[in-house]
Order: sequence, then C-alpha cells, then structure tokens
Amino acid sequence: MSESTGSGYEDEPREHFEPLPPHLHSLFYHHERLDGDLDAEYHYYRNAFAPNCRHILELGCGTSLLSSRLAAQGMRVTGIDLDPGMLRLPSGQRTGATAQMDMCDLGFRPCFHGVLIAHNTLNLLVEKGLLGMQTLRGGAVVFDPNVERHHHFVDSDTGEIFDIPWDHVRVQGQENLKDYEILEYQVIMRGRRKKGR
Repeated sequence: MSESTGSGYEDEPREHFEPLPPHLHSLFYHHERLDGDLDAEYHYYRNAFAPNCRHILELGCGTSLLSSRLAAQGMRVTGIDLDPGMLRLPSGQRTGATAQMDMCDLGFRPCFHGVLIAHNTLNLLVEKGLLGMQTLRGGAVVFDPNVERHHHFVDSDTGEIFDIPWDHVRVQGQENLKDYEILEYQVIMRGRRKKGR
C-alpha cells in the first residue's frame, strides 16, 4: 500500500483571473451593492438626518442606490459622482437628480440641508490631502478638516475633540529613538476641559 503525497487536485485547471474591463466597473459595483443590506443602510442614514432635513446632497453617489431610496421616501436628493459609468444606469432605476462632478469642485447654487458621504468617499478626500484621518477614541476613525499640523485634546466626559495649536505643545527626545524612523507625530491628550472656558 503506497501513501499519497498529493492533494488530489493536481489535475484540476488552474485559476485564471482577467482584469474587469472598465466599462463593467459600474455594473459590478451596482450588483455588489445590491447584495448588501440596503434596508439597514437606508435606515441608518435616514435616521441620521434631522426630520426637517429635506434636501440632501450625496457625494460619491455611485449608481444612486442609496439616494434613490431616500428620494422614494420623499426627500429631495441630488447625487454626484466623478465616474460617468456610475451615472449611466437606465433612468427607470434612478430617482432624484444626478450630476457628473468632482466633490472637490462643486458647482451648485442651491443650499442643501444635509450632505451624505457614504462608504469609502471620505478616504478619497484624505488621499487628496483635503481631510486628515485620526484614530482618537475607541478605535473609531475621526476625519479632521484641519490638515495643518496640530495636536488633539479629547474630553473624557463628553468625547468632544479639540484642536490644539502645534506650537502650544513641545515634544522632545525624538533623537533618542535611534531604532525608529519617525515620519510624523502628534500628541493626543485626554482629560476634562475646565469649566467656564
């Protein structure tokens, strides 16, 4: 009796993956989103808006699945996306207005009551250097519109985060950390903000 040394799958065809053609990106994205829990997502965002928030701008709307659902419930929703392929779905599947536009260069005159920025959209602004991203409390990521060098103070009672000017705190001794290549640093202080300030 001889022992088998193979896995038994040696004769199976090898996997081969081709890149998705660009014209199918939006269709793949759309069907991938349909597989998610759109009901829970809709309710999460709907409950996040104040009751009088009736005119919404969705940045990076993709194929408008979320904004269409909000519009179907009576909200006035305008969705923008930079990718024209995302906006090419048949109009029967879309409710609300859409526009091909860069969220960093908005061209609107109307005022919106709220802005919806779902999924990976904020990370795109971080990549462009328009937002900072910090992990400050409980592993939660906080997006920071202040991209200048600064420190943070987290109020342990309220969870509120305050920017501290860079020159108000000094860090010394970096030269003693010879085993490390320091790319950047900041000080995160925790405590209580003094009353009356």
